[in-house]
Amino acid sequence: MPPLPPPPPIPHPRLTPKTPGAAIGAKSPDGCVNCAVGTFNPSEGAFACEVCPPDTFASSPGATECMACGDGYEVSSSGSNFCNPCKAGWYRNAAEADRCQQCPPGTSSDPAAGACGVCQPGSYAKSAGSASCTPCPRGTSQSQYASDACASCPEGTYADARGLANCKVCPGGTFNDKCGAFAASACRSCPAGTAAPRPGSGSCAACGAGFYNDKGSQKTCRACPVGTFTSDAKASECTKCPKGTVSRFGPFEEEAREREALPLSLDGGGRRADGRARPDGEKKKGSNEQTIPLTFPPLPTNNKTTKRQNDNHTQQYADLTASKQCKACEMGFYAPYEGSSRCLPCPTGSFTTEPGASSCARCAPGTYSTRTAADDVATCAPCPAGSFSYAYGSTSCQSCAAGYHAPAEGGTSCKICPLGTYAPSGGATRCLACREGFTTARQGATSVGECSVSVELNGGGGMFRRKRSA
Repeated sequence: MPPLPPPPPIPHPRLTPKTPGAAIGAKSPDGCVNCAVGTFNPSEGAFACEVCPPDTFASSPGATECMACGDGYEVSSSGSNFCNPCKAGWYRNAAEADRCQQCPPGTSSDPAAGACGVCQPGSYAKSAGSASCTPCPRGTSQSQYASDACASCPEGTYADARGLANCKVCPGGTFNDKCGAFAASACRSCPAGTAAPRPGSGSCAACGAGFYNDKGSQKTCRACPVGTFTSDAKASECTKCPKGTVSRFGPFEEEAREREALPLSLDGGGRRADGRARPDGEKKKGSNEQTIPLTFPPLPTNNKTTKRQNDNHTQQYADLTASKQCKACEMGFYAPYEGSSRCLPCPTGSFTTEPGASSCARCAPGTYSTRTAADDVATCAPCPAGSFSYAYGSTSCQSCAAGYHAPAEGGTSCKICPLGTYAPSGGATRCLACREGFTTARQGATSVGECSVSVELNGGGGMFRRKRSA
């Protein structure tokens, strides 16, 4: 009988194929053991487990693959069985980095953050790795995102609380000349003679010549009204122009004169720039009569109406000057009061021969003048023969009455016709004589009919006159 064939070989237990996640070993009945935490086996028949690579982990035994850490987490080394969260101020974007990274300045993060958050306006993060943003302290602000510092409040502003995105602005009429102010009291009132027109001023501006401010904390200065002036750049009040001077045009006077234009006219342009009446037919220089407009500050609300005296009458007008000096009245004009707004022309019968007059000189008796704004004593003409003027400032001469005469010009009175003469009509320059042998019974005879012949008889010491018509 032939021999039996040998039995088939029995597989060694250590070579028995196992499922993935296990390896051949002696501690298992079949010779395979599960991979430990932090290791894995992706295929069958492995003799050893592999260590999880960096940035992966295996938290349970028998892993067939290692898991990657998500955003905000990392592993400290190869073969890890868990992920560590990024600490505050650090972050990890799993798609971009294997390990946690510091947040840059101007940003911050909580623990296990996948990204850093930018600091909002009013806060900052000075250094990298900040766990939170710090509010800006008082006296500072920050209007930008992701800032690493706060800026001191500039002049004209303040920050009275923490975490402000913008410093608060000092109101108009106040100023703050220091940086980093942390209280509203840092905004101080502008003194009289100055103003701060815009909010947030670091200083107060001087009003300037021709303007004034009599109160503090003002946004604007007021123009000196007509008839006043100031040359002080920080004036708290305006001074009345002395007698004989006026203020009207203000700082634009020279420009107005150059352009032959009145900036503000009381009579619709019927006067020259110097205030004198423009004669009929006289036109402004240039090719047309168009007035070039000038720019003036606004009328102050409490100064729109100013009064002046003119021939004992009160007139109202809204003329504005902002004058830095008063102008002397020209010859032929005068200003009788302090604070005058315009020079008045000397009335008929008077004149001035010097600028800056506060009154006009009157023509002497025996003379007269019909001219206004006269600037020469020669405008006072002597009264013609046959007339007279007895008062100062005469505007005309009176003719001598019948029976009187004025033989020469410049008379202050008329002479009565003596006996034996007569003047039949007014304005006589001489008296007419009666015929020889005739006389008049009185002085100041007014007709030839008053001439008569006289017969004297000496009887008993008596005498009589017999009238006989001439």
